[in-house]
Amino acid sequence: RAPTNTEINQAPVNFKLKTEKINTYEVNLIYKLSPQFLVQLNGFRNELSDVIILGNLVNLIQNKNPGKITVNGLEAKLDAVFTRSVSGFFNFTYQDSRGKNLVTGFSRSVPGVAKLKANIGMDLKVKDLFTVDLTGNWVGKRQVPTTDLYGPVDGYFLANCALSTERFFNNRISVSLVVRNLFNARYLDPGFRSADGLIYSTVLEQPRINGLFKIALHLSNN
Repeated sequence: RAPTNTEINQAPVNFKLKTEKINTYEVNLIYKLSPQFLVQLNGFRNELSDVIILGNLVNLIQNKNPGKITVNGLEAKLDAVFTRSVSGFFNFTYQDSRGKNLVTGFSRSVPGVAKLKANIGMDLKVKDLFTVDLTGNWVGKRQVPTTDLYGPVDGYFLANCALSTERFFNNRISVSLVVRNLFNARYLDPGFRSADGLIYSTVLEQPRINGLFKIALHLSNN
């Protein structure tokens, strides 16, 4: 990962900044239960080195790349094709992310990363008319930075719906509608700076129900 401008220009600006590096490992087991059902079990490990930690720059040993992060995880997934018009999926992920500052020796779980996540979705196609996609995203509880007094951030579930039509009127017009956070859930993300509730937010409230309606005009029949 290339450093951002904020990271490059953080004092001391004459300090040479390395790029972050990652090694990834993954193993997959895939089994077809029947013509309609496919299951997968995936194990993964990510090893990040030279991780940039801006908060370390106040120390006597000034090192902009003192961190390492290790992520171990397991994902189970089910894909289903019920008919030519109806299909769906479900996946569940567990991951453990731990980071360490090699200068200070401090280590802990990586804040803002949920240990548990799940997604579910269904796709419905009505031939020559429209397609409807329904998805749900669940994220478990997440920890916050040590400077954040808010405490763990609760998990949340979001439902989303997307509808798109086929082309009508001699293949000239199509319509789409996307609605995110369908049930208007209130959810928060942890702040990632040194949070005190004044200068930097301890948590950041995320958008409630929102959507996009689009009418497309196609100038060619292709």
